[in-house]
Amino acid sequence: MNTLKFLLRGLFSNEVIIKEGRKQKWWLTVLVLLLSILISLIPAFVSILNTNGSAVITNSMTQNVDYSLERFSFEYLNGDEAKIVLKIEDGKMKMEEGKTFSDIDTAKKITIKGDEEISYIEIGRENQTTMLISYIDFSVQKNPTYNNINEKMVDVRNALAVSYPTAEPKDSEGFQVSKMYTTLLFTEDFFYFHVYPNDATTKFLVQPDGTLSLKETASASGMTGVYSDVETRNRNLTTFFNSSMPSQTMERWKTFFDQAYQPTKMSNLMLNSIIYASLNVLVVLIMALTVVIMSRFKSAQCGKVGFGGALKLITFATLCPSLLAMLLAFIVPTMQSIGFLMFVGFRCIFLSTRLTRGEMANAPAEKESQKKK
Repeated sequence: MNTLKFLLRGLFSNEVIIKEGRKQKWWLTVLVLLLSILISLIPAFVSILNTNGSAVITNSMTQNVDYSLERFSFEYLNGDEAKIVLKIEDGKMKMEEGKTFSDIDTAKKITIKGDEEISYIEIGRENQTTMLISYIDFSVQKNPTYNNINEKMVDVRNALAVSYPTAEPKDSEGFQVSKMYTTLLFTEDFFYFHVYPNDATTKFLVQPDGTLSLKETASASGMTGVYSDVETRNRNLTTFFNSSMPSQTMERWKTFFDQAYQPTKMSNLMLNSIIYASLNVLVVLIMALTVVIMSRFKSAQCGKVGFGGALKLITFATLCPSLLAMLLAFIVPTMQSIGFLMFVGFRCIFLSTRLTRGEMANAPAEKESQKKK
């Protein structure tokens, strides 16, 4: 009961922490530190867990993407009449022979390293391109042009980005302007989905050796999805289009993106948890070291404080800042990364100032002496 009373009083009282903090058990210090870090991470947990793969197509700047996906399903992935067959088998995206992007007469082509041609299709509203879709096969390389599929994907994305040059003149450095479109690129193991605003552009320059230089490229909302968590119902993309209820087509795509994004979401959750937790522990260690250093100044009246004692004081002082940081992050999401640092820093300043003055330890004795007088 005394421990609980100490923790509750220590939420706002530096005096309680200074007088009783160093007397507490080490196991309580570790427990409070873990609790403080966990509380400060809650907003990040909630934010990541509430992010779905389908969020990239709900942006108001990209209102034509849903229409393009529906049209892609209707024109190319429509049941037995499908021109393209994309199926997920054993966690891999496969294409049926004779039903590939290169088999479509209207498909366009780009050339990358090794003179390899990549076929892709344009999808849009009323002959206005909105989205570019393709399947990138890493196994078709006759020569070891790329070390991995990611290198190949970068070249494909860059080639698509500069495939629609505008009539604007070159700038003083020789850069041209190209219109950019939302891009959906499937591979055997994963897919990239990059959604650009309707007015997205990039500036590009073809170097003498054939390589591309890009600058002032529009930013995209994007996601990477894998197929391991895609449910059986959504593993055959040719079943997405529903002729009786076309609106359900988009719901199938959204579900597909959400399920494909799930492993990436959990990976992001783990990575962000490790990063934020490590930073918060580092903040606590730095603040404890600050108390140790301040206690060694000649003006300090509290005597020298060891690192272990300072760590106890700072740890118990973090409980309130972690709660405040959590509330602030929910109100202002952009403060997630610095809220804990800011509030712990403020409290460390006040606590160390009071501690090094030596007021807390002497205050009761001084009061008694004043009463006797």
